[in-house]
Amino acid sequence: MFDFELDFEKGSLSEDETEKRDEIIKRGINVCKEFISKQKSIEDYFFYEGSIEGFEECKKFSKFSDFERRIEQLYIEETRELSKSWIKDEMLREYLKIFNKNEKTDYNTVFKLKGKRTQIQFVYDKLKAYRLVSLILSKKT
Repeated sequence: MFDFELDFEKGSLSEDETEKRDEIIKRGINVCKEFISKQKSIEDYFFYEGSIEGFEECKKFSKFSDFERRIEQLYIEETRELSKSWIKDEMLREYLKIFNKNEKTDYNTVFKLKGKRTQIQFVYDKLKAYRLVSLILSKKT
């Protein structure tokens, strides 16, 4: 038996995983570019625009921890942006770093952040699955 957590924590992506990452990114960008021109709502347009940015950003990630850190940052940014219009409590606003009382939610930004986070999470999940399958297969031989 082997420790899955420990194996996922190990250093950088392998050469094989980096190739898989780049393949996923390339296909994802192509699909998003195809869909972006077909969107009927502005929210969907911004989601796909963010998605392309998210895939592009994945190119610079060489460790699972890079993905994890960025996903968490984007979740915080998305929550902050979404909260601007409806959180009135001053302490909570300060905690979320919303210092201007009059600052309102920009839903285009929310959808763009959501698209970016979604695709980074997508690539991360695919790579973790790829590593898991590779580990299982290597332990069977």
